[in-house]
Parts: sequence; structure tokens; C-alpha cells
Amino acid sequence: MTKIKNKTLALILAAGKGSRMGSNTPKALVPVMGKPMIKRILATLKFLSFIDICVIVGHKAEKIKKSLGNDISYVLQKNQKGTAHAVKKAQKIISKYQNILILPSDAPMISSKSIQQLYDSHIKINASCSFLTSVFPFKLPYARVIRKNNIVVDCIEEIDTDNRSSKINELFTSHYLLDTSHLMEFINQIEPHRLTGEYHLTDSIKFLSEKNYILNGIQIDCYQELMGINTKEDLNFIESWIELYDK
Repeated sequence: MTKIKNKTLALILAAGKGSRMGSNTPKALVPVMGKPMIKRILATLKFLSFIDICVIVGHKAEKIKKSLGNDISYVLQKNQKGTAHAVKKAQKIISKYQNILILPSDAPMISSKSIQQLYDSHIKINASCSFLTSVFPFKLPYARVIRKNNIVVDCIEEIDTDNRSSKINELFTSHYLLDTSHLMEFINQIEPHRLTGEYHLTDSIKFLSEKNYILNGIQIDCYQELMGINTKEDLNFIESWIELYDK
């Protein structure tokens, strides 16, 4: 384990296989314009000197660790049972920090500006959980953000949506910043989903809302920043956007 330098830990979820990519390469190492997804995220985090880094590894863990080196910490999620399960596996290192930034390794275009905005807003209002969302112009299998009077009260996984909630286009993209004490309070209370058997970290939103803790949903205009790459079509879309963006 690397030395603890800061009060905030970035936990990058990189244990998945990425079966839908049609490649034997671990999903986190799939290249976007020639650079592995997770290395794009690490390069972005280097602009934020107040953050330590830990990577959750699983599928082909040693290949990922060899690619990334020893300057960061690792936690093994041997069996991939969802996002909350990954966080449960990291409780030992999480407990050493004040704030936990959780990032999916398959959303490589997140900017340091958006992470800084997330952090600054979180600290300013003393939130229990802050997270990024965006309005997407097309359908994706992401959780829907449920607001009442513009205040987030829940996030519903796509598998649990009804006719009304399925039409919501503000999507939850699994970029969290959580107060560690509140995260540790509920993480072991999350139960496996009745259909998928996975432990969904989105359950935390409802938990915190019911406790009247401060939830801080920050909507980002540039949805491409938050979009996960799960298929070859997603990869082509993001690479086309990069080419356009760089012109």
C-alpha cells in the first residue's frame, strides 16, 4: 500500500471483464485513441494534488497492476458482484480517509474541472454524498435521477424503472464523492438486488435521503465526459467526439 498523503481517496472501479467489448483485454485497459481508459483517468487525477488513488482490480488483476505500476494502491475484488460489493472490499483503506471519490474505469473522459467542481461543491455545503449527472440525448442503461422540487431523492437502476421513470433522461453515471463516515454507516446494509444478485451502490442515495442527509446532485452539460464505454459502438462514439473536440 502506498503512503497516505491526503484526506480524499479516489477509488477507481476496474475489476470488470468488459465482455461486450469483444476483446480479451481487461476493460480498464481498452485503448481510447491509443491510450488505455484507466490511464486517461489517472492522468486527469494527477492535476488534483489533494487526491490519493486506489484501484479495485479483479479480472486479469496482475495485468492491470503491471500496466499501472506501484505508485498507487490496489484492492482485489475476486468476484464481481456490483459496485457496492467493490466498495465493501475496500473498507480497510477507505476508513483511513475523510472523503471517497468513486469513479468507474470505463468513463475515461471525465475532466479535472468537473472533479474539482464536484469536490468544491461537496465541501462548501458539507454534503454526505455528491455526484455527477448529465442529461443524455439518447437512451443508455443507466440509473435515472429522481428529483422532487429539483432536490435529488432517489436513483433508480434501469432494471427497476417503470413507464414514467424510464423516460427520465437525467442519468446517474456512478461518479460519487462521499463522506467516509456516512459511507461506512450504510455500505454493509446494502442487500443484493432481487433480480441481478449484485450489490448496487445507487442504493446509497435512497438510504441517505431517508436519513435526511445532504445529497448534492451536480448536472454536467457535457454528457460525453461521463459516458461509459461498454461496447465497440460506445468506443467509436467517444473517439469520434474526441476527434471533433480536438479540432
